[in-house]
Amino acid sequence: RLQDKSVLIYGDFNGLAQALIRDFTAQGSDVGFINSEKPQTARFLENVNDTREVHASYGRAAQIDINVKDKKSAAESVSRMAELFGRIDIFVDIKMSSLNGGSNDFSTSQLLLEQIAPYFQSKKRGRVVFVREDESANPLLADGVTAHLSENFYPWTRALSNNWPAPGFGVNSVAVGLTEDLLLKKFPQGRSIRSSLENLRKEHPTINMVDSSEVTSVVLFLSSTAASGVSGQTVRVARAG
Repeated sequence: RLQDKSVLIYGDFNGLAQALIRDFTAQGSDVGFINSEKPQTARFLENVNDTREVHASYGRAAQIDINVKDKKSAAESVSRMAELFGRIDIFVDIKMSSLNGGSNDFSTSQLLLEQIAPYFQSKKRGRVVFVREDESANPLLADGVTAHLSENFYPWTRALSNNWPAPGFGVNSVAVGLTEDLLLKKFPQGRSIRSSLENLRKEHPTINMVDSSEVTSVVLFLSSTAASGVSGQTVRVARAG
């Protein structure tokens, strides 16, 4: 169950972020989205909140317009989330890698978790889900991303799961294959998703694209009480050729 949960999402405003916000609010969760892309994000969240006029059971959505770069801004982000919704039950980090290897630094994730920890500990429970692009199913990733995830990031999340003091705490990672968001970065001038995928298959014939809904269904499961016994795992979401 995700009804009446409070979900903090951090990452870029893209197709996956939109899908997660829609799906969590449809389940009755309130969502705070840390993102500084104000005009574009604000319009989307306004549309999400408008659906509550038709579906009263849907949760609320709000933007936390802060660029998280240090401990102070991380604390401000988490504090604003608590002010908006009174609690934090779930943290979803979708700050994915870029084609230039931008995921090689997860210090921002650590900064946010340090501020979220007291809320989880006071409730003696909490769920954390990291979403990262899957190096094993995605030939577009920059050099070094594969080694970083395998040697640093995934072991860090497993250690976090083992060492967290709250007994009801769980942390997992979702490793995804090629997404529409990354495809658009690779082929920004593409006439369509289909044509861009066809161009990519000239170099990688067996590659397939993962739909955002396939990713969000896994994230929502790992965030729910149904996954209370699952922690320290990396779940891969990718389509075989």
